[in-house]
Amino acid sequence: MSEENRALNALVGAIQAEIEANAFYTSLAQRVTRASARERLLTLAHDEQGHRSHLEKRYRKLTGGEPDLSRPRTRPSLLQVLHDHPLPERPGVMLIMETAMADEKDASEFYAREASMAPDEEGRSMFHQLSQMEEGHRSWLEAEYQKMTGGLYWFDVTAPGIMEE
Repeated sequence: MSEENRALNALVGAIQAEIEANAFYTSLAQRVTRASARERLLTLAHDEQGHRSHLEKRYRKLTGGEPDLSRPRTRPSLLQVLHDHPLPERPGVMLIMETAMADEKDASEFYAREASMAPDEEGRSMFHQLSQMEEGHRSWLEAEYQKMTGGLYWFDVTAPGIMEE
């Protein structure tokens, strides 16, 4: 596979991942009862939509066409985890958080790799920014997870975790 095909396939996979992450956070926001949790999850969903827009713009610039999003995903579905573990069952919430943290970490690492391989400064900058944003999402989820499990919570040690019901 040529480097150009690899890069385009990576862009399509990233777009698909952002679509799924947006749907995951939107669906999760509809299931929580705490207003602050819902607001934060909808913010994450909005961020993922913005990431998708950047990636699609890059794809169109490189190809002049639209990405084919019909190919199957190779990663497990975040939405399937949410479906299999309904809220507010605490072990289900924990698995959802663990899955979301892993997905954000994977996304951050993926974008960092793509930044290092991008052939132009515009691509390097876009992927670097996306990597940092995904790491920010992971950090926030990690802080919430630590709060829920009794670990250190570096935002506010007295406030309840927003994912807790």
